[in-house]
Amino acid sequence: RLIGASVVNGWMTCPFHKEGCERTPSFKVNGTMWACFGCEALAGKQTMGGNLLDLAAMLKNYALPLRGTDLQIVKSEMEILFNVSS
Repeated sequence: RLIGASVVNGWMTCPFHKEGCERTPSFKVNGTMWACFGCEALAGKQTMGGNLLDLAAMLKNYALPLRGTDLQIVKSEMEILFNVSS
């Protein structure tokens, strides 16, 4: 729901690189965690990846790590999208 792309066996095309034109999916989804093995790694990490809040923040161009008001906004948007409450 967050990205709107289809996931096959946990893999999908990455929404962040190559303008969505990659031939082989490099974006792995595993539960609430994700990683892209084709993008440049995030600061302090071996790969570009994180949890669903990180993904939502990046899709909406928030700075990482999420803090304060930005964190609350992203959490609220995710709760609405997935119809859950914290």
